[in-house]
Amino acid sequence: MNLKGWSLADMHNEQDTTKIHQMETMFLHCEYEKAFALADGLKEAGCARAFYILGKIYNGHFDKKYNDKIKQKKYYRRGHELGDKLCSLWYCILENPGYGQSRLIKEVKRLADNSDVFAQYELSFLYYSGMMVVVDAKEAVHWCEMAARQGYALAQHDMAGFYTNGWGVPKNAGLSVEWDKKAAQNGHVEAQCRIGDLYFEGSSDNNIPQDYAEAVKWYERAAAKDNALSQCNLGFMYDNGYGVPEDKGKAFFYYEQSALQGHAPAQCNLGIMYDTGCSVAEDAQQAVKWYELAAKQNFAPAEFYLGKMYDTGRGIKQNYKLAAKWYERAAKQNYAVAQCMLASLYDEGLGVEKNFTEAATWYTAAAKQGYAPAQFELAAMYKSGDGVEKNLEKAYEWFMQAAERNDPYSAYQLGIMQQNGEGVPQSYTEAVKWYKKASEKGLGVADYQIACMYLYGEGIKKDYKQALQYFIAAAKKGDPKGQCSLGVMYENGYGMPAADCDIARKWYQKAAEAGEITAQYNLGALYASGKIGEDKKMAEKWMKEAAGNGDTAAQKWLKDNI
Repeated sequence: MNLKGWSLADMHNEQDTTKIHQMETMFLHCEYEKAFALADGLKEAGCARAFYILGKIYNGHFDKKYNDKIKQKKYYRRGHELGDKLCSLWYCILENPGYGQSRLIKEVKRLADNSDVFAQYELSFLYYSGMMVVVDAKEAVHWCEMAARQGYALAQHDMAGFYTNGWGVPKNAGLSVEWDKKAAQNGHVEAQCRIGDLYFEGSSDNNIPQDYAEAVKWYERAAAKDNALSQCNLGFMYDNGYGVPEDKGKAFFYYEQSALQGHAPAQCNLGIMYDTGCSVAEDAQQAVKWYELAAKQNFAPAEFYLGKMYDTGRGIKQNYKLAAKWYERAAKQNYAVAQCMLASLYDEGLGVEKNFTEAATWYTAAAKQGYAPAQFELAAMYKSGDGVEKNLEKAYEWFMQAAERNDPYSAYQLGIMQQNGEGVPQSYTEAVKWYKKASEKGLGVADYQIACMYLYGEGIKKDYKQALQYFIAAAKKGDPKGQCSLGVMYENGYGMPAADCDIARKWYQKAAEAGEITAQYNLGALYASGKIGEDKKMAEKWMKEAAGNGDTAAQKWLKDNI
């Protein structure tokens, strides 16, 4: 690596010359703190190149705490006065555009031809940006590559970008990665983060195996230099135990470091941790704060979560109108969950005017992205004809797509449609198949449907014992109709050696307390029958419950007996 092109003002003693070389090397390798410290000392000795390095650092691009455009101009101006041609270049760009541009370009080219790595990189920038020269992709790449081959990390990262985008060179993913690996090894934080991403995902095209531990290594190197994206990524690795033992505390630490730098995904993740009480005391108001910061940066997941907080009144006053606003912002960014929630607000008329057509539009948008709850809701709309033209075939198709994504409610609906021959040819075998899939996911009403088929011999041979087993399964899963029917089975001794009214009462009670009207009537009738010891007071209580819920048999019983 050659660092030539110093002015006469740079001809110092041997000790200063060594420091100048160290300063430039530190900058090339992204060690900006060390480069700054050396440059700050060398400026007192009138080292022109030190003013160039200080001007570069005060741009703020490399370290936010040095973002000072006034000092940047000041140091470029002073370096120009001392004869540094690169300082003169930036003095010309920032303060004095009429200062001999053509002569200055020739002088910078002379330095570049003489292997001054900084001059090479500045020429590349000029030809890339069109400042002082006409944009020329080939020239930009030529000078960038010259600097990159001398170990300039910024140039190496730029070369990776050129090959990624095919600017000035043919697109070449392999060469892009090769250059970014060099930049990463030279301390370039964005390149380190990219290499971490490649190891996280794995890339067969670039012969990079998926290696979470290696990804963590690169994220850690960039995170140590306060790179917000890598800090967020490192938080994610600890959050999920990728490449490191799962550690929610460390995840919170890295998310917070990133969030404090304004990184929206980290702010959102921090909000989730406060929202759920993960590794930190649950604090809905803190969650809202972080969601809002990320949402204001148009980060779709945060817009969704903020909408959800307004929707539920968690951590903030409930406001359906604001919920709809934030859901819509995320929905317009094609965020499927937000599209589904916005649709539900239109479906119910909360925060927006009730509009089934608009609901169907948003359900469709989410459904097409494979979001199962939206597919279910869209299928239900096609089945009922709300917001869309009734179409049982389309209803069946959308229920099928959701069921294939393990949605138990859609599997249950497929069973209903197969049993009734809605949108498809009737098939009891297919109905039972889908009911069983819903049952496996814990849906008791599916067991109830199979039980009824055995009870009444619908499509299969009547079998009280089989019906009993499925009613038991439904009841244990908390399905009120299953509990009520199980009570009927025990009261009448269906599928068992003898009736057992005490057990019947137990199941009627559970269903009745869950609001099952038939169970309320049956429980009242059981108390009135004397089968478990006559209790007119309890009989009257449950008959009144059933009657109040519109049961005509209970109303007649009360009229006849009270």
